[in-house]
Amino acid sequence: MADTIFPLGGLKKSAQDPIPYSREGLKQDLFRVRTSWEYCQANRDRNAIYGYLSAVFDLVMWWKAEDRAITRARWALRLQGVPTCRLWTSRLPR
Repeated sequence: MADTIFPLGGLKKSAQDPIPYSREGLKQDLFRVRTSWEYCQANRDRNAIYGYLSAVFDLVMWWKAEDRAITRARWALRLQGVPTCRLWTSRLPR
């Protein structure tokens, strides 16, 4: 009976593709980071910067966990109207 609850092969990966990261999802993530920045700028507490830095770090770590940090950062910059260069970003350490 234990074999039916916990199969011997362990957990198997889903055959389905992961949920795609949409343009709207990226906009929402950037909005959260921007909101953290605006709070930091409006707050007189000298430790307020850590909320913003934490928001940026958490987002980039999420992208890195999906092995998409560079491509999504490039996408975020383009979305904000900042030109990107593949040559420049291809020299970054991995």
